[in-house]
Amino acid sequence: MNKRKPHQPKFVVKPDLRDSFQAAVRAHEFWVVSLVYERLATGRKIQVLTIVDAFSRSLLALEPRFTFRGTDVVKRLEAVCKQVWLPPTIVIDQHSEFVLPSRELDRWAGEHDVMLRYTSWINPSIKGNIEAFIGRFRPKCLNALQFMNLADAKKTMEVGENPTTNIAGRNDWR
Repeated sequence: MNKRKPHQPKFVVKPDLRDSFQAAVRAHEFWVVSLVYERLATGRKIQVLTIVDAFSRSLLALEPRFTFRGTDVVKRLEAVCKQVWLPPTIVIDQHSEFVLPSRELDRWAGEHDVMLRYTSWINPSIKGNIEAFIGRFRPKCLNALQFMNLADAKKTMEVGENPTTNIAGRNDWR
């Protein structure tokens, strides 16, 4: 029977498991993809897919839906790629929408020579730009506005044809 000694920590992160990911040094070096959860006025839960360029902090996509599957994320990435060139790396949250049905996402990434990096709690600073955006987006849009239905949420959050909306600038939440 192997017992843990009292002075040993319960969990130790091995050095080779730590993420050695560096910050972006130019635009479109990597994008950060995340989901934000919110409720409609009816009480139904929606998810908002956010795609942000890590260096320029430009908001590339903001799309609310009831649920996202891997194919939905791929379609949205394809739409963004038609307007802005594709980065070599995309950093993604470890949500079940991305990890479990990732066959489609992995296939798409392989076809486009894009490396997918899944973030973890080990190094949350990788997604600092998108977390900063969500920190402004939630109180100024999601908490301030009451969406009656999904169409109302889509109309309010529409990024439009300009994918270079700067979220670090003077815009309220974009």
